[in-house]
Amino acid sequence: MAQPRAALRQLLRAIDATLPRENGSNVWRDYVLTEFRKEMNADSAAKGVKLMKDTTTLINAIKHQRELLFSYNISTSKADSGKKLVSNTAARVGLRVPIVYEDPPQK
Repeated sequence: MAQPRAALRQLLRAIDATLPRENGSNVWRDYVLTEFRKEMNADSAAKGVKLMKDTTTLINAIKHQRELLFSYNISTSKADSGKKLVSNTAARVGLRVPIVYEDPPQK
């Protein structure tokens, strides 16, 4: 049972690193935990461990790709890269950027 738990912990850490708890990480964590508890029996343990490891690898690869795209200033909008730059600069000095409410676009 040690190997499935280790794979589960790695998957939960990848989810936490990718999605902050404010943005819905708890929903994904709860889903993964319920599926783990439901499907972990002796027959499907190896299959479940492989699935968890593959999912962890995918989440980490997507996160790394996003970071590379932002570091090369390739993004869909310049406002997103500017916001990311400001939040990274604020994080370096120990501050957080406040969440600003934006009015929805009018038709």
